[in-house]
Amino acid sequence: MPVGPGTWPAWWTTNTPWPDMGEIDIIEGIGGNTWNTITLHTRDGCHMRDKDAIYFTGTWAKGDNGAVNATNCYINAPSNFYFEIMTIRESKKSRNWGKNLETLEESEN
Repeated sequence: MPVGPGTWPAWWTTNTPWPDMGEIDIIEGIGGNTWNTITLHTRDGCHMRDKDAIYFTGTWAKGDNGAVNATNCYINAPSNFYFEIMTIRESKKSRNWGKNLETLEESEN
């Protein structure tokens, strides 16, 4: 997976009309980040619940300038911060890319 300034490797699923029919970002690496960002984008009315965190090993990204978990899927929600709409950041133990992935692979051998 490419990593570094100016890269944006991603695997997204979308449908039309966007965003009403939703978008799921399955793999998304932004710039030099070494973690995967999983994101849902939808129309108004879609929310995840904080308690849904039991279903994944990462953490909720922070919305609203870092004050609350980004659990609102609405693309134009006022609490969205840097386009982090209902975002899960995979844990450092997950398979990511860049130096983080290389470090995981070396430590497992």
